[in-house]
Amino acid sequence: MTTMSNRIRRVRLIDRSLTPASAEVWVVVEPERTTETTEVRGKFTGPHSAYASTIEVAYPLRPFPRRPEELPPTSMRVPIPEASLWDVGNPFLYRGVIELWEDGKRCDQVTVEHGLRSIHVTARGLRLNGKPVELKKGDADIFHDGKGPRPLFNLLIVPVEAEDVWPRADRMGVLVLGRLDGSDESLYRAVKLSAHASCLGWLLPEGGIERERIASAFGEAKPLLGVACAHAASTPSAGFVLCEEGESAPVALPVLRWRPAIRS
Repeated sequence: MTTMSNRIRRVRLIDRSLTPASAEVWVVVEPERTTETTEVRGKFTGPHSAYASTIEVAYPLRPFPRRPEELPPTSMRVPIPEASLWDVGNPFLYRGVIELWEDGKRCDQVTVEHGLRSIHVTARGLRLNGKPVELKKGDADIFHDGKGPRPLFNLLIVPVEAEDVWPRADRMGVLVLGRLDGSDESLYRAVKLSAHASCLGWLLPEGGIERERIASAFGEAKPLLGVACAHAASTPSAGFVLCEEGESAPVALPVLRWRPAIRS
């Protein structure tokens, strides 16, 4: 009887701590199956940036001294001392190679890029890594392939079908709002794209999307779900929608009303 090779179904990266002094990323690997010999190995290297010369260092995946109960056994952690955070001025990224081993043999491997950053909305507006940021919208039609000079804008608004924009925006230090059409397909595209450092959130269609559908689609994805627009064609008034973290399934909650400082 031939045994099929195991495969990685999904990788989730959780920013457990984010400070320049010390950051830690949790790497949650979901294989097709888990046996007594299933292992996760690999490393992250970085930082690297399109705009700066850096010395890249390797950070191996390490086991938990005591793995949190909510994480599967195929979970690891990556401590990154003196971490370089991703922002619109310096989009530092770390590249991760994650391997799945079984019976002493490597059976699958995936590569990811990850930017360490935090986004919050306060009464004073948007904060990126704790600092205020003014958004200047650019034209997605002229957005290059991530190899040109620094763009003169820091925000793009595109439909979620334009999936190739997010990884380019990661490299170029541009935030992205994805426009949802309300379909289940657009919601599940958003779940995948929410892992990108460039992901600011989502423009919801006029009338919004039911909270239950948002919570069901996003599950344990990043807490920031997006921006609810009063009108789909513009952003005269918007409310950031956060995903409440807890033991139960998260629920989308409108947190505050905020008039974003977006300049064309």
